[in-house]
Amino acid sequence: LNKVVDAPDDVAALWTTLRDTGARLSEIVYLAVEDVDLQNKSVTIRPNSFRGSLKTASSERTIPLSNKALEALQVLRQGKEADEAIFTRYARPRGADSASQMLMKRLRKVVKDNKKSIHSLRHSMKDNLRNSGCPEELGKALLGHSDGSVASRYGSGYTLDVLRQAMEKAWQ
Repeated sequence: LNKVVDAPDDVAALWTTLRDTGARLSEIVYLAVEDVDLQNKSVTIRPNSFRGSLKTASSERTIPLSNKALEALQVLRQGKEADEAIFTRYARPRGADSASQMLMKRLRKVVKDNKKSIHSLRHSMKDNLRNSGCPEELGKALLGHSDGSVASRYGSGYTLDVLRQAMEKAWQ
């Protein structure tokens, strides 16, 4: 499947970032240049001028990036201002729908099971985190899920190093 999305444009970057973060398509499609931190090798999901609000309060988070995702995003950042979109052609209303359609066309060339979709990458990351021994609470923090408890609203969350260790195990 990676070969179907391997392209010299933003398709490979979008696919790789979705696969390696487990983020929602709309969270990645509407990234601004300033959301990608090259130094800390991470991406911050937060409201911006392209996406407006997030699905839930717990959706606002920082996710470590794999080297491959970081390299792909770095190329798309070049020559752009901090407030510009990384995925320029999708930085518009319903842009995530267009990105989904484009990715689904490529996915269907290889995967015929109608139960599988681009959102399945998110489920795969959840499985990878679970199978690598990642504690459920840490997995929820990485994927932007809320556990609904009062205790979860206290503190500043996990450090980027702890998040990266969990993701590195899931990437293997």
